[in-house]
Amino acid sequence: MILALGSFLCLVITSWLGIILYKYKVPYLSLPFLITIWIMLLATRNYENLQLSERGIYTINEMYSSGGNFYLYLYDKLNNFKTPLFWEVYFKSLGAIIFQYNIVAGFLIAVGLLIYSRISFSLSLLGYATGFLFYNFVDGSFNELIYGYIGFNFILLAIAIGEQNLIATSSTLLQ
Repeated sequence: MILALGSFLCLVITSWLGIILYKYKVPYLSLPFLITIWIMLLATRNYENLQLSERGIYTINEMYSSGGNFYLYLYDKLNNFKTPLFWEVYFKSLGAIIFQYNIVAGFLIAVGLLIYSRISFSLSLLGYATGFLFYNFVDGSFNELIYGYIGFNFILLAIAIGEQNLIATSSTLLQ
């Protein structure tokens, strides 16, 4: 019920901000989502039944209870699979788009991007490589890319800008 109310509140705030900011030609992007989250956090902070879930903290215990030794073996093999830092962070950043911090989720998203649109896949690689090389050039901390989920910003930004420019260019050529 709270999720439904929060979704409706986000819809109302998005419509309201869209109307107000349209006349100033200012994009509102994720502002409605942030305002909704703040309102929902303030409104639900006194509910004792709403707590953070501890599920996922003890991954090995959960894997053993759901699949036995096979899942533990598979989990161990996937976690110990050595990949270069570039690919490891790229796949983890793709996985972070759907709030999954692992290489397998990122790999599946990369395959999905490749099947859906080779252009989007290429743009994701280009955007991430640009951010990765920039971090490398300025001697930035890769912990921010790895643990801060910052890498997916490069990917999503490159896809958004590249696809928008592709659409604008193709519509100009058609006229």
